[in-house]
Amino acid sequence: MEPNKFIIDNTSVRNGRIDHVDIGDATFIDCSSCPSLTELPLWPNVTKVCCSYCPSLTELPLWPNVTQVWCYYCPSLAELPLWSNVTMVSCHNCPSLTKLPLWSNVTEVSCNKCPSLTELPLWSNLTEIDCTNCPSLTELPLWPNVREVYCYECPSLTKLPLWPNVTKVYCSGCSSLTELPLWPNATEVRCYDFTSLTYRFREFGGQKRKLETDELTS
Repeated sequence: MEPNKFIIDNTSVRNGRIDHVDIGDATFIDCSSCPSLTELPLWPNVTKVCCSYCPSLTELPLWPNVTQVWCYYCPSLAELPLWSNVTMVSCHNCPSLTKLPLWSNVTEVSCNKCPSLTELPLWSNLTEIDCTNCPSLTELPLWPNVREVYCYECPSLTKLPLWPNVTKVYCSGCSSLTELPLWPNATEVRCYDFTSLTYRFREFGGQKRKLETDELTS
């Protein structure tokens, strides 16, 4: 087990809360798979929290020092706090989430299978995003530092930005896309299942990019 990790199971939940539990000097709290849990304490020193598979959780505290949060498969979560130090958030399969905060330090976000998400913030430090299977997303921001984007099966996306530093884009199954930008640093682009996509396949900066499609029109 990881040092300073404290595991809480559903037997410790009373009236939807775990305030009576002494976590000591733990910095990593794992309270996943607690179906009776409705709220969590404001742990001031915790840096990692895993509260996935908690169907009754409706909100999460504004933990001041948290850097990594796993809260996937929490169907009652409608929003997430503006954690100031968070760098990684995994909140996929949260159908009640309608938006995500503008986390200033986040570098990695997994929000796939969140059908109520209509937009995503302009995270300036983001390097990797997985927003696959988000049918209500209509556009994605121009993230300046993103390297990897996984946005397949997003049928409402009509265009993708000219991300300056992206190297990998997976956008298969985005049926409303009609063209892709000429990303200057992309080395791998996967966009299967298109019928109306056009993409200009050119040499750029001395390196030919890899493009995988069912149909290509230059």
